[in-house]
Amino acid sequence: MINDPFPVCLTFDLDAEAGVVGRDAANADRPVALSMGRYGPNTGLQYILDLLDKHEVKATFFVPGWTADNHTAAVAKCAKAGHEIAHHGYHHVPPTSFANAEEEREEIERGIEAIEKAASVRPTGYRAPAWELSPHTLGLLAGLDFTYSSNMMDADGPYEHELNGDAKLLELPVSWTLDDYPFFMSRPERTAAEVEEIWRDEFDALREREGAAFVLTLHPHVIGRPGRLAMLDSLIAYIRHTGDAEFFRCDEFAQLARA
Repeated sequence: MINDPFPVCLTFDLDAEAGVVGRDAANADRPVALSMGRYGPNTGLQYILDLLDKHEVKATFFVPGWTADNHTAAVAKCAKAGHEIAHHGYHHVPPTSFANAEEEREEIERGIEAIEKAASVRPTGYRAPAWELSPHTLGLLAGLDFTYSSNMMDADGPYEHELNGDAKLLELPVSWTLDDYPFFMSRPERTAAEVEEIWRDEFDALREREGAAFVLTLHPHVIGRPGRLAMLDSLIAYIRHTGDAEFFRCDEFAQLARA
């Protein structure tokens, strides 16, 4: 083994209705579209928390400020269970949507305030909606004392961004290949078994790459469906069975990677 232990981060984007409305404001008047996002905090989340507790795994939940304000009890439950609550915008709109850096900063600060109110923690990690950053985002994050970003797709393991001055921000790279949304929402013909095989293959290959990590991006309203959750249960058991992998919250892994 090159990496011992091999780091694994399970991350969940708890979008709720914010993810639906953020893509199209017209969805705010569509009850069925809203219910699709609401499945996450209302139903899928508890299944996920039970599964994580079964495997004694701590995860990271990236939460839009809107979700923290409108599903406060759900977010507080995640924090109480020992999971990290990280930042995922406020309205679940990409930073590229804002006219200038000041508007983007206000959106980030509003999300911080919502998470602090709901979970009694200040988020130290940031994942942009749709993984879209503006030219200002990384500098704003460093200035607001975030320690890591999880948005880029240019590496298999963590690295530090080169920012002006003494600002430091670690990147925990992601990949569409390790995201449930493209498989189950964009290409719903994929079976859970097929997706599990893809993720197992990626996990096995990354374990042989020096400095790599396995960062899986999941959505409670997507992976929280019972059949897909059974697949996640099987995947976690497979990872555990290797004996050389360790699960980390993103903030814990960022601290370890920087050290």
